[in-house]
Amino acid sequence: PQLWVGEHLSVPCRVDPSTLLIENNDIFVYQLPQAGADAELRFTFAARPLCAIAALPLPGDIKRALDAINVLGILGIESSNTPSVKVQKICDYCRGFSELSLPPEVAFKSQYSSQLAAVDPSHRSAFMLFLRMFVSQAGVCRHRSQVATVLCHYVGVPALYVTNDLHAFIEV
Repeated sequence: PQLWVGEHLSVPCRVDPSTLLIENNDIFVYQLPQAGADAELRFTFAARPLCAIAALPLPGDIKRALDAINVLGILGIESSNTPSVKVQKICDYCRGFSELSLPPEVAFKSQYSSQLAAVDPSHRSAFMLFLRMFVSQAGVCRHRSQVATVLCHYVGVPALYVTNDLHAFIEV
């Protein structure tokens, strides 16, 4: 069934105390009955609104550093492209990732020293990780999804990084 924020879904169940598992995440809040009781397991859909998460602007220093690296040129994005074309180019680039290990940070520190110096110290570590993933196109779904999310925000397209137990992806 489709649930909206704050709506509930109840499922009849009998709780076995040997397998009692309590979980809590941003999507559902579980209310468990007492062990051994015939009752209902109640799920409350508690996700935050996507727009509040997805529309966060990139800090100015990060945008300037991405400009200096010529990210738009690397992606083949032009200012006249529609948002859907921009997203398609970002996805095409991120689909080119290989499941290799990230190259050492030291190789990037010298090559991109001027861009790193322009980034606020509180953002520098995260920017260095992004840079290593973006330039090397190395990593698995969680890496390329993080890169794609940042790139979407950079080109002005709201995006949300989404994970589950098996996969990571973006929602635009």
